[in-house]
Amino acid sequence: MANNFIPKEQLSAYQRWELNSFDSAANARNAQADADKVKHINRQAYKEGYAAGYQEGRNRAHAEAMRVAALAQGIERALSSIDQQVAENLLACALAVAKQLVRQGLRVHPEIVLAVVREALAFVPPFTQQARLVLHPEDAQMVRAHLGEHLAATACAIVEDPSIERGGCRVETSGCEVDATLATRWQQIVATLGQRDDWLR
Repeated sequence: MANNFIPKEQLSAYQRWELNSFDSAANARNAQADADKVKHINRQAYKEGYAAGYQEGRNRAHAEAMRVAALAQGIERALSSIDQQVAENLLACALAVAKQLVRQGLRVHPEIVLAVVREALAFVPPFTQQARLVLHPEDAQMVRAHLGEHLAATACAIVEDPSIERGGCRVETSGCEVDATLATRWQQIVATLGQRDDWLR
């Protein structure tokens, strides 16, 4: 009879033995199902995270675009306001220069009043009787010297008025009045430019 006795020194640590499952195919299916669930969860989390990030990015981009558009509109309004102010200042400067040029021109070339008188008389209806041409005394002398015969032929009397500024005149008849004074003509010019500017200022 063989000796089945194993001395204590030869014994190793105890290890429990378990019988393997006979259904390894079921275990493999369960493992595959678990792996598929994990993939599905990962895909779903990725899609949700991507969608949330995309929407947040769109919202930020839209907010930034609105901010930039508001800044652009503000700049455009500011530039338009500056353009308007510059245009108004340039126009005011041009009117001031023009006024000084007219005054200087009248001092250097006082005969300009002759053209003004002719133009004013052209507005008087023909065959008007008792017309009066009101002029500054210095202009009256020049008009008498150059247009005296014409005025005598039309029975237009020259009336001197020192309150009329040189270079202008007024024609008065029983039915109408033509105001060709410098102040009135200046007002007509600046009114066509949409401005208000007093000649005496």
